[in-house]
Amino acid sequence: MKDHRDKAEALLTAAQLADVQERIRKWVEAHPATQTASLNSLPSVPDLRKSVDELSSKCSSDPDVSTFLSGPYHQFDGMRKKVDGQHGATGQATASSGDVASLTVTITEKSGATPLTTFTRTIRFSSVLTLSGGVLLSTLQDRSSVASTVPTSTGTQNVLTVQGGSNPVPMLVGLLNYKLPWLDWEKAGFAVSTGPVLRVGGQSTASSFGWFVGGSAHIWHRFFVTPGIHVGQFADFPAGFGPNQVIPPNFGQLTPVKRWTARFAVGITVKTFDLGSLTPSKAKAPASPQSGGSGTQPSTPPKTKPQKSKNQ
Repeated sequence: MKDHRDKAEALLTAAQLADVQERIRKWVEAHPATQTASLNSLPSVPDLRKSVDELSSKCSSDPDVSTFLSGPYHQFDGMRKKVDGQHGATGQATASSGDVASLTVTITEKSGATPLTTFTRTIRFSSVLTLSGGVLLSTLQDRSSVASTVPTSTGTQNVLTVQGGSNPVPMLVGLLNYKLPWLDWEKAGFAVSTGPVLRVGGQSTASSFGWFVGGSAHIWHRFFVTPGIHVGQFADFPAGFGPNQVIPPNFGQLTPVKRWTARFAVGITVKTFDLGSLTPSKAKAPASPQSGGSGTQPSTPPKTKPQKSKNQ
């Protein structure tokens, strides 16, 4: 919004300014004995106000002075007070980030009923629910059992060996991170996180799908480190076998025993996007304008966005 305070004298038109100067000139000619300073020049608004105050105190009974004070100067002084006064509208709305995803504020500057300029700004809040994606380092082994031929003192034999028995095992993970309202701040905080896990490639014939749940520590709501529990399917030894056990000749296919289990894991993810508010906002804010306007209220699309107006 433009500031016209240093140019308040420009609010008088040329005709009005000439009228003021002419009335002052006539008063000076009619009252030479009481004139203490030249009032023909108007270098600034403070000087004009001082001169007018002096004029009003010494010549309150003069009809020309009364006409001047109640006419042109009264209009000018009203404009000056508007320029020097407060230019704002205030409103207050209370809502949690679970209710409000964004707030749109629109400020319209008007001259009377004519809009001059419009300023719109959308303020987005960090949502209570955030989606992040990254890698899960799990201790759930991705192993398979195979028959391996090993040498013996009399020749060779087949024994059961395990492949993919190392850990941690990297997997893909997507997490829904729910803020803990009493442990969440602007730069850091904590959340409860859960989401699906997908193993890509590997040795095992067990299901590649799993689920993960844990507690997250975040930085700026963008980087999440999440220790927790990974629930997934595990391929155990074939029935009746153990590690390095000799496989009888012509045994056939080794079929692992599959079972679901839970193992410790750590997720390292980054924010992808917020999922918005959970419920429609019911918060309202009445306006308390100082120079005209209306308050703001939170909005949750597709509801009509609130506006905040300011009248000059």
